[in-house]
Amino acid sequence: FNNGGRAAAMNEQQTALYVLKLRGKQDWDSKLLRLRVGWSLKLVVAPGIYAENVRVFTEFPAEGELYSRGKLRELTWISKGNQPRWDPDRYIILPLTAAGAFRLVWTFDNNSTGPLEGHGYFVVDPDLGYSPDSISCQTVITKLLGPLTQWRSRLAVSHNSGYNMIHF
Repeated sequence: FNNGGRAAAMNEQQTALYVLKLRGKQDWDSKLLRLRVGWSLKLVVAPGIYAENVRVFTEFPAEGELYSRGKLRELTWISKGNQPRWDPDRYIILPLTAAGAFRLVWTFDNNSTGPLEGHGYFVVDPDLGYSPDSISCQTVITKLLGPLTQWRSRLAVSHNSGYNMIHF
């Protein structure tokens, strides 16, 4: 994913921050932007669109709200000055507190239903408390396990072989 984004590595006391530069005519629906719960997504404007009134919308739910597919909410720019529209250093910080796939769109002087300048999705992986590499899974076909009374002894073979997850 080469769009000017970068992740800052932090220690355990700090939150990781992924910086994404928004550009005009940017379509990254076919690219994967993969983040983690507990990180923050920082959106900044690229030099080519400093003077534009960039409006950013996302499906990511606001704090305390439930997720609703297709329901976009506008994000607010943070600026040092009193006119964020003209501040080239303006930014948006989106703390990633929920896992899932979320749409992100931006437009100039328009609304979320007008012509889009950029759009895509970002995926927030859940924090499961363990590494995905530590999962050893075996798939079983339930109709081949026989009667339910025999399942325990047949599944014990998977357990004794070192599998820590069974997929039915």
